[in-house]
Amino acid sequence: TVTFTGVTGGMSRLNVNSGQLASSGTFLIDSGFGWTGGTIGGGTGAVRVTPTATGTISGTGLKILDSGTLAIDSTAGVTWSNGNMEAVGGGILEIGGLLTSAHNNSAGFDLAAGGSATGAEAVNIVSGGTFERNGAFDLTLGIALNNDGRTLMTSGSLSAANGGTSGGSFDVNGSSGIFNFAGGAHTLLD
Repeated sequence: TVTFTGVTGGMSRLNVNSGQLASSGTFLIDSGFGWTGGTIGGGTGAVRVTPTATGTISGTGLKILDSGTLAIDSTAGVTWSNGNMEAVGGGILEIGGLLTSAHNNSAGFDLAAGGSATGAEAVNIVSGGTFERNGAFDLTLGIALNNDGRTLMTSGSLSAANGGTSGGSFDVNGSSGIFNFAGGAHTLLD
């Protein structure tokens, strides 16, 4: 476990393969980000992939987002190509840039509430952010989806199974993209 206390700063490149990265401040990643397993969070702070960075979420290892925020800032691009994620303890995935979900494995691909979930876990797409689904199979979000940006379905399907509040767009761009309001209360705003 590596814990950054009261830090507002960071590093150029970060790869999380196992263990835990926690912060009570804001931890900035300026160039490259990779997450293949382990836990991000466990503190009150945020890990931010800054606008100058790119990243990947890959590998078959379970990725846990625990209390705190993993933020993809404006113009940053991250591709999630493999493996499931769990959010616990109020963990938030904030998308202000581009998160492309490009998983093509029929074995499952989920962002679920984990065993110590509080109900506050969410994917928050902020204004200017885009969550793009571009893969052959279903992605299920078992935590709230709050969309004030854009959800783009290029191929595959995205099922929002735990409600949320959205004032952003849900766009289907292609004949094979599907978006499902699959469960929970969804509030759609003008």
